Amino acid sequence: MQNLFGQIRRNLRKLLIFGLCGAGGCLVAAIALGEVFLTVTERPPIVEQNPQSVVMLIDTSGSMNDDNKLQEAKNAAKAFIERQDPSVNRFAVVGFGSQVQIGTGLTSDLATLNQAIDNLSDGGGTRMDLGLATAIEQLESSSSDRHILLFTDGQPAPAPSPEQIDIMIVLDVTSSMNEEIAGVQQGIQNFAQELKKRKLDAQIGLIAFGDRLFGEEPQILNFDGSVFTPDSDRFSEQIGSIQQVNGNDPPESSLDALALAARQPFRSHATKVILLITDAPPLIPDREIPSLEATTNVLKENQIAQLHLVIQPDDRATFEQLQLSAPGETFLLGETAAGRQGFESVLPTIGKAIAETTLKEEDRQPIVEATLNIGQTALSQKINIIAVGTGDADQNFLTQLTGEDKKVFYANSGEFDQAFQSAAKLIYDSQLIGEQKQNQGILYTLLSQSLPKNQLQTPQFRFIYDALRTGGWTAILSVGASLALIVGQNLYQRRRRLLSLGETSIGTVGGIVAGLVAGSSGLLVSRFLIQSIPTLAPGGPLLGWTILGTMLGGGMARFVPNLKIGRAVLGGFLGGAMGGMGFVLQAGASNEMAGRLAGSAILGFCIGMMIALLELLTRQAKLIVHWSPTEQREFLLGSRPIILGSSSEANIYLPKKQGYAPITAQVFQKGENIIMQYNSSYGQAKGMKKLEHQLKDGDRRKFGQITLEVKTSPEPSNRIISTH
Repeated sequence: MQNLFGQIRRNLRKLLIFGLCGAGGCLVAAIALGEVFLTVTERPPIVEQNPQSVVMLIDTSGSMNDDNKLQEAKNAAKAFIERQDPSVNRFAVVGFGSQVQIGTGLTSDLATLNQAIDNLSDGGGTRMDLGLATAIEQLESSSSDRHILLFTDGQPAPAPSPEQIDIMIVLDVTSSMNEEIAGVQQGIQNFAQELKKRKLDAQIGLIAFGDRLFGEEPQILNFDGSVFTPDSDRFSEQIGSIQQVNGNDPPESSLDALALAARQPFRSHATKVILLITDAPPLIPDREIPSLEATTNVLKENQIAQLHLVIQPDDRATFEQLQLSAPGETFLLGETAAGRQGFESVLPTIGKAIAETTLKEEDRQPIVEATLNIGQTALSQKINIIAVGTGDADQNFLTQLTGEDKKVFYANSGEFDQAFQSAAKLIYDSQLIGEQKQNQGILYTLLSQSLPKNQLQTPQFRFIYDALRTGGWTAILSVGASLALIVGQNLYQRRRRLLSLGETSIGTVGGIVAGLVAGSSGLLVSRFLIQSIPTLAPGGPLLGWTILGTMLGGGMARFVPNLKIGRAVLGGFLGGAMGGMGFVLQAGASNEMAGRLAGSAILGFCIGMMIALLELLTRQAKLIVHWSPTEQREFLLGSRPIILGSSSEANIYLPKKQGYAPITAQVFQKGENIIMQYNSSYGQAKGMKKLEHQLKDGDRRKFGQITLEVKTSPEPSNRIISTH
């Protein structure tokens, strides 16, 4: 025992060098790279979510067939369901148009849900009130969190019988109206689309006019003997046949043109609408109509319901007198869209105004109120309503229906799926209590943008990601400890270098392998113990650190001459186990980062110290280097030579300026014999006749200021044989 403590006392320097190098290597690696790596790869914790019951309530009214909106909504709804976890959550599908369709009640079967969505079809009105009431019924038996995910492109409305509307456009075709003439021709399809959206049975005609005082008589478009057509494409073609006139100076014959338009053969049950487009004031008196009052009488006699005006601001007061008998909207040239250029972009707005004036708001209002009342019933039953609306949907209405504007998402064509994803985030990520912001690293953010969310949440992905993350962090510590211990060995040997390129490469690769194996193994065991024996869960990290120490110890056998791998592995094993216990205790007693850093230092110190201690306790021949009367180093002797010389590869450095060769001599053990073998060129230079010498216990050799001593037994010897 005294001999043991004596050895430790004499070699305390090596124990401290290895312990401090191991601690410093782990700590520096953890601070410089480890914490950065953990930040970059941080994964937000998986919040255990309550089971959800969601009714997909989809608007199937006639307007949803426009621009393929219904099909896009179906695709987005199916993608929404596929991204969720069917083992936990259930879904129902309900469609509403003029009638309600129950695609399927609450189920987790993906095929059933997809088929139910594909089968939705209706057309007609927008009976959202009936659809909402049916959705609530589907959720009555559910004990999980309940939601209605509504998709719509409008407000609740009855299923109307198509309302007839005949629109006669009265268009000034004088030379100053080039932009407006082209705009009517190019924009008439969008104009007609606004009427079709609102399920109006619309026909369009056109009367072109100039100045009758100069012989410019009105031109009426003809469609196979009729002045009206429901075909907007044909209407656009016919405009090309209009002859533009000079018009001379304003005013123009707009009053005669209006009177002519009012007398056209409108359908008897149609809403009669005239749209006047001109940039000139009216000619008063005109060739036929003497005054504004006479024009008003003609409009009234022919039961013109609406007169809409597109005029110059200066003419507003004059023309708006005509709207006393036929109300309508006024649009000012130069103040719409991009001014008078691009007039076709104004036409849809005019069409929308005509349609909204035509539809009877009083028919819709009871259904709107009923829908809001049913929505309040759902909210009072703690059923959450989230709405996805197209650009045509009424924001104020949907906000009233859901109770909060953050529960309303808007999407144009091509954006429905993104809106459904936003709705899912509100349902699942925040649990409707408020969005929880979780830290996540750059790497996880990139993965979340390129991989489906359901894949990121699978246990397999999480385990692989966490294993690589833990293994990567452990590898960083392992590389730090490995390189630091190699540096420690070189310092102990007083070599002329800290690290060679080869040592760096081997230490880095070996450290990475050891770290990945140890980190992932520790995580695997820890996860297993958490599932089976929670009280033993800390054993997972402890095992991981023990594996790390064992592999690092084995690796150090390459850099410590003649250290038997069994001893090296045992030292690493003991150091890893001791350091692992220190790491676990320290990490649990401190805040997260401080615990990791302190634990890393403890781990590195224990691994380094125990490897050095096991080397000192190895019972085999040693070469003791006396650098001075008070400083010495020990080298284990074995088959691997201890090199003396001026080379950077030498284990014991001899100054070149004193005449020592790069490799002056080598000391090694051959069987039971200790051999010192001199380099041939060096021996010849020194006149040696015998290059190989057998050394015994206590034999010494002196090289300059350095004394080498062979020791095969614990008893000291003072015998010096020769000086070189």
